[in-house]
Amino acid sequence: LFLQPIADALRPLILRSSASTLRGLTPDGGIGLARVAPELSAAIGTPIPEPTLPELERRRAFDSTAELIRSLAGRQPVLLYLDDLHLAGAATLEFVHFLVRRASPSRLLVAGTVRIEEGEQVRRSLEEIATVVEVGPLRPELVRRLASSMGRADVGDQVVSLTGGHPLFVVEILRALAERSPASAASPTIPETLRAAVLERVERAGADVADLLSGAAVLGSKFALDALAALLDLPVEEAIRRAELGHRARLLVPV
Repeated sequence: LFLQPIADALRPLILRSSASTLRGLTPDGGIGLARVAPELSAAIGTPIPEPTLPELERRRAFDSTAELIRSLAGRQPVLLYLDDLHLAGAATLEFVHFLVRRASPSRLLVAGTVRIEEGEQVRRSLEEIATVVEVGPLRPELVRRLASSMGRADVGDQVVSLTGGHPLFVVEILRALAERSPASAASPTIPETLRAAVLERVERAGADVADLLSGAAVLGSKFALDALAALLDLPVEEAIRRAELGHRARLLVPV
């Protein structure tokens, strides 16, 4: 839906605020926000306007929603947190760009998370206004702490070995362990959810990368590209090209 992540973030505020507070935060009476968050119209008695030209409606919604967030930031510091931005529609990314460009010097921090192997479009859309912080592998002691917090301190080292500290992999393996009965939770294995996530990533990377990874799996978790090229009867340059694609998809890392 149009600006759904933004509407989801604002909805709890709208539902717990009084009509007078909301009127003070929306100079236009919330007319532009009515289509983004119909709850606002109900709360302050603003009718949903008749449809106009799509571009005009879009601009009015952007202006009104941004003004509400800026008004909030004028009263107190605000954090707008948007998870999994790689799943967001183009309008949401455009709104984030619009908001940040117009928010300065408000006390507003917009934070979004992106799976880096799926978020190239997000990075391109927001690189002018965003600071990118890449979250690398979890340190072994943090993986052990996570395992301990889920009652499985005994498997911390095994999870480190299986995952290399990849946050998604660590969480999925520990979650699978937590869902088993205590008697059957002897050691960590790769859960189906994680297999599906990796195989989906391989499929998105393309057939050339999938073939390269199939050969690499024969050689082990670490391999030399010239040996892999010989195994697959490929020119080394072609193996390098495919490895670069695999690296971009976060299926390979240089060591």
